[in-house]
Amino acid sequence: MTFAVSRRSRRRIAWAAVAVSAVGVALFSAATYLTGDPTLSRIPLNPAIASHYLTIVLHALPASLVLLIGPFQFAAKLRVR
Repeated sequence: MTFAVSRRSRRRIAWAAVAVSAVGVALFSAATYLTGDPTLSRIPLNPAIASHYLTIVLHALPASLVLLIGPFQFAAKLRVR
């Protein structure tokens, strides 16, 4: 038994898969750095650099934001002029 899946449905399924994985990765990576607790950092901190944790947070949080909004670049409705 075979199922005919339209091209539109395949696109929606692919977009949903990309969106769900992007949200999962973003939440996983940002959750640690939203606490503000350097002891929870997944990256070993260099004690010789006073602002090492801050630079990691300033990198991880915008990267998570980009992951969250990234799938929308593939939404056809947003790209229509």
